[in-house]
Amino acid sequence: MLIRDALARYKIDHLDQLKHGDERLTQLERVLESNSCSHMHTITNSDLSDALSRWKTSTRNRYRPAVTHFWRYGRANDWTTLAPTILPARETPRDQVLTLDQLRALYDAAPYQGKAWCQLLQLLILTGQRESDLMQFNPALVRDQCMVIPSSKNGTRHVIPLAGRAFVLAAMQPNQFQDFKTTAHVKKRWFTDAYIPVKRFQLRDIRRSFATHLCEHGADENDVDRILNHQAAAT
Repeated sequence: MLIRDALARYKIDHLDQLKHGDERLTQLERVLESNSCSHMHTITNSDLSDALSRWKTSTRNRYRPAVTHFWRYGRANDWTTLAPTILPARETPRDQVLTLDQLRALYDAAPYQGKAWCQLLQLLILTGQRESDLMQFNPALVRDQCMVIPSSKNGTRHVIPLAGRAFVLAAMQPNQFQDFKTTAHVKKRWFTDAYIPVKRFQLRDIRRSFATHLCEHGADENDVDRILNHQAAAT
């Protein structure tokens, strides 16, 4: 199957059902332009890495999940056997993404940081919000299984849909977030207890990892942008 023909099928089977599917198609066409007449089964990880390396870091990080999901679709149709490991080279600290196992380890280590901190730290993982925004949250502002941040970093009111576990955690436990001044001291202890390299990762990497894993599992990037409260879809 030629990549250009596979993209046409992918558009019909998947992208046409997405609100911003045209934007995702444009991303894929940009990245795969030089390989559009190649067969999917001939493409290697090196080819995909070379194609993505033409883009700057922030753009590349958005294009990579789109390519990964498209290749998963290709494998499901037996057009390729490649499970892409794209751009495995060392990343800068701002581009670090925690694995799902590392996020689980952090989630399990949160109770050891104290009851109040536990709630905040686990909500960081479950909602992908900024710690400064979560500190403005009050359980009384949970409505229809949504968390309401009255004033976010963007200066806007932000509503976050909650899955079951996050809803119980947000609505059922009182918090003392307004008393928290900084997360620096607890971050070191938390990451150490979870056996996560303290110097390699920052708290903001939890938010980036949240977005990356959602996109790589097929979530629409514009929906993820709205959950993360980015000011514009282009952010």
